[in-house]
Amino acid sequence: MKISVRLSAGLADQIGRSILTTELEESATIADLLNHLAISHPEIAEHLDTCVTVVAGQHVEPSFRLKSGQQVAVLIPISGGYS
Repeated sequence: MKISVRLSAGLADQIGRSILTTELEESATIADLLNHLAISHPEIAEHLDTCVTVVAGQHVEPSFRLKSGQQVAVLIPISGGYS
């Protein structure tokens, strides 16, 4: 199945683009997607363990089953803020 991946700016800068399209098995999960990204783009692999994944505006767990055509946002969490 085809999945569209939107990378946050920090990840996109490392691989040179912000949107990827990838093919995964029909029963793939977010964990499978992140593993695929780590293998395909080793330059971002170290960040994928701490990334937040979002599908249709909802944070999703690694066990979330993907459906063909979905877009997954892969975001690097940031800290800090107003004090």
